[in-house]
Amino acid sequence: MGTLTDAQLDHYLNLWAKWCHGDQAIAALGYPQYSIDQSFIQSNQTQHTVILNHDIESLIEKTVSALSIKDRLLADVGRREYGADRLSHDPEYDKPNQERNAQSLGMSKSTYKVKLSAFRLVVWSALTVLK
Repeated sequence: MGTLTDAQLDHYLNLWAKWCHGDQAIAALGYPQYSIDQSFIQSNQTQHTVILNHDIESLIEKTVSALSIKDRLLADVGRREYGADRLSHDPEYDKPNQERNAQSLGMSKSTYKVKLSAFRLVVWSALTVLK
């Protein structure tokens, strides 16, 4: 995977947040709806099967779960920022409000930003190990 840009890290964290709650109806199958390429399915009506890969999302979840054992507040900040603690998440519409998130977790906005930076570093480190 090499080095990650901030935009790529945000993209992976948003995918993780959507994956955490399975998006909508097909959540019971474990397949978020946005990961299925409908044009591929329609154009390829042969015996090929669509293979869904959720390695990145599951790696982020494992990392955050392990982090919550060491520093629960740090994991909570990451879940709150990216919407993984909500019932649904759409990064296009659910923009994070850091001041509101900090208040709900009982900390100042500056402390929240420091914790968020540390959370992102932990996830970034885990993702750069994945190759």
